[in-house]
Amino acid sequence: MLTPSDFDALFETNVEGYLAVAVSFPQPTWVLVPTARLVQRESPAGMALLNALGDKEFSSKWTSEYVLLICRSCRDVIARSFDQLVQRAVDGWGL
Repeated sequence: MLTPSDFDALFETNVEGYLAVAVSFPQPTWVLVPTARLVQRESPAGMALLNALGDKEFSSKWTSEYVLLICRSCRDVIARSFDQLVQRAVDGWGL
């Protein structure tokens, strides 16, 4: 939950910003909320409200990139697993 003091820290004059929240469960997503939509908030906001206030198109683009990053990272983890590294060393391949 974001509190009023959390919201206060988000705002600067002449700056168009976003509150960006990465959500990993139940599925990886990003929620990006323009700070202008939060300026009048005086009570805590949960994820349901932040999602409703979010920029859907921008959030979707960030989510697509986030999922690609996760997929690339998973492939790298598998490629660098101990068994794979041992096999590469035995085969004479570089790391």
